Amino acid sequence: MQRFWYSLIMEKKTCIGSPEVLLPEMLAYLSRGEGFWLVVTGSSMSPTLLHESDSVYIEPLTGELILGDITLVLAGECHCILHRVIRVSKDVFIMQGDALMNTEGPVPKHCIIGIATLRRRRGKIRRLSRCRSFTITFHRFLSKVKGRIRQIFRRMRV
Repeated sequence: MQRFWYSLIMEKKTCIGSPEVLLPEMLAYLSRGEGFWLVVTGSSMSPTLLHESDSVYIEPLTGELILGDITLVLAGECHCILHRVIRVSKDVFIMQGDALMNTEGPVPKHCIIGIATLRRRRGKIRRLSRCRSFTITFHRFLSKVKGRIRQIFRRMRV
């Protein structure tokens, strides 16, 4: 089983550790209405968020989620994922990483513990867009085309 390590940056202090250790601290910050910086691990949200070179500011969920929001979702007892809301239906949401073809969900609202509002890359802080950019849409299109081409070549080899 793959081990995930998170880096939390809170009040000029960086905490690095396993989700089992850091998740209670993350939940404590959010329950007090405070946010924190979280280093991105994994490539499921590329090109929007880059593995270990970007960090996102996670704020408590205070309002309603809309399509395009990037949320921190509790997945299991001690693991979190950072994915985009792509469909809303009553109090459940369908999520998807920008680089992924498959979706996750339905995710109940109580599993969403925070929302990513800012991204820090190379020292520059930018507000995260609530919608998919052209780059992400084009990246997904190219992935589909590449998959189709692979299928065609596999059939030709047989």
